[in-house]
Amino acid sequence: MLSQELALPLEDSLLLRIADTAPQAGLSGKARRRNLAKAFAVSGAPKWQRLVLVDDVVTTGTTIREAAKALAPWSPDVQVWCLARAEAPGLNHSS
Repeated sequence: MLSQELALPLEDSLLLRIADTAPQAGLSGKARRRNLAKAFAVSGAPKWQRLVLVDDVVTTGTTIREAAKALAPWSPDVQVWCLARAEAPGLNHSS
């Protein structure tokens, strides 16, 4: 797990998705914003003032923006990390 590898505390129950939304793939930027408006809530005050939000895909930034809005009342310093692993078919990684 990333938090263990980086020796960082993990708070995986702080941010809650409170709306059952349609998948973002294929939606326009405007539709993405409308789809995720108020889709997140926070379970309580964050334990830390510096937070990292990790997402596997950032296209328009809508998911991250809405998550950060939910955290805004506590004014944390929020960093966004987008991490993904992709393999190219036919590429030999062992050489």
